[in-house]
Amino acid sequence: YGDVPSDLVNFIAQLADGFSGIVVVDDCPPEIHEKIVDLATNSSLSIVSIFHQPEPARKDTRCVELKPEEMGDIVENILKGDSHLVSKGPSAIKAIAEFAKGFPQIAKLITEFHRAPTLEELRDREPLAQKLLSRGETPDKETLLTMQALSLFRTIGGGASILTKQLEAVRQIFCGEELTEHEFLRTVAQQKKREVIQQIADTLMVVPRPLAVALAAAFLEGFPSARWRHAIDGIDAAGLLGAFARRIEELEFSDKADEVGELLLKRGLPFDDAEYLLSGTTGSRMFRALTPLNPSAATK
Repeated sequence: YGDVPSDLVNFIAQLADGFSGIVVVDDCPPEIHEKIVDLATNSSLSIVSIFHQPEPARKDTRCVELKPEEMGDIVENILKGDSHLVSKGPSAIKAIAEFAKGFPQIAKLITEFHRAPTLEELRDREPLAQKLLSRGETPDKETLLTMQALSLFRTIGGGASILTKQLEAVRQIFCGEELTEHEFLRTVAQQKKREVIQQIADTLMVVPRPLAVALAAAFLEGFPSARWRHAIDGIDAAGLLGAFARRIEELEFSDKADEVGELLLKRGLPFDDAEYLLSGTTGSRMFRALTPLNPSAATK
């Protein structure tokens, strides 16, 4: 098992000349897969290539699809190895397994840290973020910004026209100064192909959920506090306040919860303004979502 090195093709050529065995290549680019399969033909080597997005199979290749939803038992077994989680009972194991969404790498990090992994940990400890977003490479600015903005919401859309309008609202509020509409939608299309953006009918979401939560937490830390009042007004106007609040509530799984809670409760939103907090539903909905993240900040 290993990531694809630049000289992998030459290495496979050497192995094919007299060696036997199984070579496993993780996150293998399709063009590399084609070359090494050709090299292994008529040799004693077998090639197992792992793709993190669907790829068309060659006639001489057997494709086995491993869906995250089919990995639940593996994830639960990993979690049961953590005495801290076991002490919380079977319901806690199942709840965290549901959060891990069938990704053993995420379950492994949860057992290590007793919390949801951060974006840095998904990038550096278990390089899952890169594998899902950009074939193992560091995501470019366009990809990262688009995916972080979309991850701020549990779901987006609900109808064809609603989805179009809400995507544009998200871009304008969080990426408008840095990404054009074409750049933003191009990344959305790329990530749909990679199945990191999952679309069902006219509703889309970023998956797996732990990646979305980590992307959202990382983005919230860097977003200027002074812009939050305007951003929340725009989110509300686009009909996305509920989806945003549900994502915020999920940050309770993250070690960034305290920081995000304090950021928005104390500096980002004017909760010391009784009119903002009590008039309409925007202020009260956000206050309810943020309070569990940092109860002490909420009571001050």
